[in-house]
Amino acid sequence: MKVKTTLYAILTLLMLVGCQDDEDKDHVIEGRNAKKISVFEGVRGKGDTPIKILNEQEIQEFEDIVYNIPMSKDVSEDELTITHSFDLKYEENLLDGISLVLGNEKEKSYFFHGRDSYSERRIYEVSPEETSRLRELIEN
Repeated sequence: MKVKTTLYAILTLLMLVGCQDDEDKDHVIEGRNAKKISVFEGVRGKGDTPIKILNEQEIQEFEDIVYNIPMSKDVSEDELTITHSFDLKYEENLLDGISLVLGNEKEKSYFFHGRDSYSERRIYEVSPEETSRLRELIEN
């Protein structure tokens, strides 16, 4: 009886840990702890100079906008042209890169989270309201 109870407890714990790991894949950014975000026009190339480096307040606003945006399965990567790229440096000195297709006013925008060797490129959909906030953040 004790063995079964222990096995059920271990199985439950493993399921909880596994579910938490999958949860991270649903976010375009890895958390709310970026310490530097550089914005580039178009697809970032080696040696490119950022058009903007977000200050602390802008980083907070950026994280608020993008942290909970939903993944989109209705849009094909081939339909979209990247307008901006972002380099994110986290507090733990980890680096990440994401790309943006910035829509016009009252249009949706889309973030791409880059491919790695284990997964396909993920596309996230930004609402028209949040597109306006992103546009203001990047252009001002």
